[in-house]
Amino acid sequence: MVFVRLDSYSLLICCNYFHSVRDIVHLVMVNSKFKETFSKLHFNPVPLDSHSFPFFSHLQTFWVYSQDNPWLDSDQITKYHVHYQISYSQYCVIVKQQSKPIDFRKVSYSKEDYILYGINIPTIVTKLDDYLFSFSRIKTFCIPNHIVEIGNECFYNCRSLSSITLSSNLTRIGIGAFDSCSCLKSIHLPQLLYSINQNTFFNCSSLTEIKYPPHLNQIDDYAFLGCGFKFLSLPSTIVKLGVGCYHQCSLTSLVIPESISSIGTKCFNKNDQLLNVFLPDSITELEDSMFESCENLQSIRASSKLSKIGNKCFYNCKSLHFTSHFFDHLMCIGDCCCFGCKNISFLHLSFTCLSHLGQNAFSNTPLQSVVLPSSLFFLSSSFAFCTSLTSIHLPSSIKNLSGSFNGCLSLKEITLPQSITSLGEETFKNCSQLKSILLPSSLIQLPNYCFFGCESLINIEIPATVTRFGLYCFKDCKHLTQIQIPKKLLCIGAHCFENCIFLESVLFYNSLERLEDCCFLFCLGLEEIHLPTSLTYIGQDSFANCVQLKKVTGKTDLCFANQHSFFNTPYSSQLNL
Repeated sequence: MVFVRLDSYSLLICCNYFHSVRDIVHLVMVNSKFKETFSKLHFNPVPLDSHSFPFFSHLQTFWVYSQDNPWLDSDQITKYHVHYQISYSQYCVIVKQQSKPIDFRKVSYSKEDYILYGINIPTIVTKLDDYLFSFSRIKTFCIPNHIVEIGNECFYNCRSLSSITLSSNLTRIGIGAFDSCSCLKSIHLPQLLYSINQNTFFNCSSLTEIKYPPHLNQIDDYAFLGCGFKFLSLPSTIVKLGVGCYHQCSLTSLVIPESISSIGTKCFNKNDQLLNVFLPDSITELEDSMFESCENLQSIRASSKLSKIGNKCFYNCKSLHFTSHFFDHLMCIGDCCCFGCKNISFLHLSFTCLSHLGQNAFSNTPLQSVVLPSSLFFLSSSFAFCTSLTSIHLPSSIKNLSGSFNGCLSLKEITLPQSITSLGEETFKNCSQLKSILLPSSLIQLPNYCFFGCESLINIEIPATVTRFGLYCFKDCKHLTQIQIPKKLLCIGAHCFENCIFLESVLFYNSLERLEDCCFLFCLGLEEIHLPTSLTYIGQDSFANCVQLKKVTGKTDLCFANQHSFFNTPYSSQLNL
């Protein structure tokens, strides 16, 4: 460990970081040789009052740190230094009150000053205050070079402002400074600017030309949302683009410099004229909605190290063509990532390390063939409404499908691995050409809407482990002729076999306890059923409109049945419910 001796000069430097006289007193008390510290200070590094002022025997410049600090006077004080921000009106008052020289570092020009003194900015002013020219009708403006800061929303909603020249010494432009300046056409940002604040040029719809400062390193959230840029030429020093930076602009092509390591969500979404994108190798993750609804985007070049694509990243990019290896190294594909992409037909991911495929990730695409990797365990509506999908290879690692093939109208057959323990709701809903399917033996239930609308399904073998059929599970399976009920089945959900018009026979076992409402409604081909003695409930309209149902055997004591359970069936005339 290296020890550094604290000399008197270093001590004076330290005083600049203290907050009160008490801090300096504590330091002086550490060692007797520090007792002359106060006499060596020619200005007060901390706020003073009448009690602490006598400590500084050689004070020459009196610093005033806030509006609450007193302006103390003595013969030894030759100059004042105002260290806090004041308006130009306050400056004028102070100058009249004090006879000694005053150094002002932070004088701002406020809206009240503008009303009192006009549009010409005095040279003492270094900042244009918040809201200074907001809603004004100025058309052109030149900010003088003594201005170093523009306040928040300074030119907000100046809809007539078409031209502005910025101070060459400008170091900060406030939040929303030029928000909604809809006639502003071009801007030249000064060299001393290192970042562009959020909403700075928000909705400047006519802004088509910009010159960035050479050392710019950051553009904050929504800085250029709704601008008219067609081209983007960023400096090589920039490292971060914030959320929605160029949302809903008019960009046609996009080249991102290698220096960028972070791009925020929604950064380029709704650029409907964007055609081509080139991303540097430094970008290994694409955030949520980054290119959402860029409907004319045709190509994207990304790093081979790309590992994650966020939710809705390419949502509704209808013209986008992915290269054959675009997805090769991905570990995560987010929800609705490629929803509505119309130029993707084949997805072969068998050699990838993909561990997460989000909900509706490839829904509503013209995919025809899909091969998934063994690193994947769950699907969630991932391929819903892929109406051209005819081939799907599921790895033996998959455990849950959860609605993944809802609306896949062209899917005729599928092999489900034995690893699947849950199908999830709506998994094969409206797969109108699905004719047969072999279910894994590990299933314990068929969820709601699981085979709803599978009009071509002729027969299905249900695993013996299944104990429940969910709501609408086989509704509108119009070509289903028979169903083998598992021996452990306890409940058939409401509307489960509704409108299965060719269903001729159903065999119930002595485990079944409940037949819910409308579960066999409009099963026109059903002629005979045998009710098990275990049955405790038959719901309303359970067998209603089964117009050929004449015979019911088994449990004939139907006091537990609803009065409409057999409504409009030949058998209903035999009942006295």
